[in-house]
Amino acid sequence: MKRFVLLACMALVCIVSMQESLWSQVIIAPTAVFMDDGSKFASVMIINRSNESRDVSLDFKFGYPQSDSLGNVSVNYRDSVLERKYSLVSWIKVFPRQFTLQPGEQRTVRLTVKTPNDLPDGAYWGRMTTTSAPKAQLTDTNAAAIGAQLNFVFNQVVPVVFQHGKLESTISIERNNVIADTGRIDIISAIRCAGHTPFFGATSLRVLDDKGSVVEEQKAPVAVYFNLAKRFSLDRKLYKSGSYKAEIAISGQRGDVEERFLRTIPPVNVIVPFSVKNSPQSR
Repeated sequence: MKRFVLLACMALVCIVSMQESLWSQVIIAPTAVFMDDGSKFASVMIINRSNESRDVSLDFKFGYPQSDSLGNVSVNYRDSVLERKYSLVSWIKVFPRQFTLQPGEQRTVRLTVKTPNDLPDGAYWGRMTTTSAPKAQLTDTNAAAIGAQLNFVFNQVVPVVFQHGKLESTISIERNNVIADTGRIDIISAIRCAGHTPFFGATSLRVLDDKGSVVEEQKAPVAVYFNLAKRFSLDRKLYKSGSYKAEIAISGQRGDVEERFLRTIPPVNVIVPFSVKNSPQSR
């Protein structure tokens, strides 16, 4: 029982610091991998930022981001119909697939794709999962040597996209929904991507009050494969009772993707009016 309590306490400490630990473990660059007909090779740098040796392994599977109506994003790994149409997982080769990184060490991983000869124009993709864990060590299992070791395994996912032939895509904001109450203000934009390739770009939000003064601004990268509900969560304490308008824009510019892999799109802009009514206690 005492050993169980000790393990529980150790786990709690680890969980509390998990977010900080995650960023200090293994780093992957770039955060998205793109290839095309002119370059069927790519490199990924994997860096061990921890103070212990890490076993690293790479795996690939088909999936794409999706969301519910409230903008909660998840990855769909179970769409077998679209997998048969868009997956590049069976074409991709990686070397090395498994290796060990010493503290502070980095390794370049090489990716290549071998595509079918009759491949239709379009984009094909998968997701590379990098799994890292402390290097496996022999432990003393003698009953007299009672101890415990907790090792966290980290999975980091990077999209891998191959673009073939002539690519066209359109992006549009189909509708907007505002949720404004005493606890939060969310603007949820339903974004639709149509065409040969997923859309990689950025969204921006600027909120103006009834005098035209800027209340809040946000910018964020976005990836839309088919349909996505993008949620803008506003800082509730910035908003007094009154009328506002949100200017939402989508652009085809993104700093972490080479320009040749991005699609040029016409400007996408919408204005979403909304009002805020604070309770007497919050004034």
